[in-house]
Amino acid sequence: MEGEGGRFRRNHLVPVPKVDTVAELNALLIGYDLADDARRISNRTMSVGQHFAFEATLLRPLSSELFETGLALTPRVDRYSRVTVRQCFYSVPARLIGHQIRGVLHASELVLFSGRTEVARHERARVRGSETLVLDH
Repeated sequence: MEGEGGRFRRNHLVPVPKVDTVAELNALLIGYDLADDARRISNRTMSVGQHFAFEATLLRPLSSELFETGLALTPRVDRYSRVTVRQCFYSVPARLIGHQIRGVLHASELVLFSGRTEVARHERARVRGSETLVLDH
């Protein structure tokens, strides 16, 4: 498995693809993955995709229990109606200035809550010190 991860990286991610969003990168990776399903390893009789289809019947089912995969955070809203998460600034409604709120940081987005109510959702910033502001808050 680890060797296959290295092969995929060397063949598809070197040099690093130029993309504007994480969604665009994900679409690119899905295309590479689908192309690899037709690949045959040396003298094997079945393709990679055919091998996976056979092995998929042997796998255990996924757990039905839901769990949160993001990082739980409790940032404080500053006087500019922003929270700081991983050295990036994100806007929230002005009524929350001075309050500590709850956030969940995922790989591609940040979701912020006041109590149980979602107050903001932002695409995750990729540049340290950048500001992601929504003036309609």
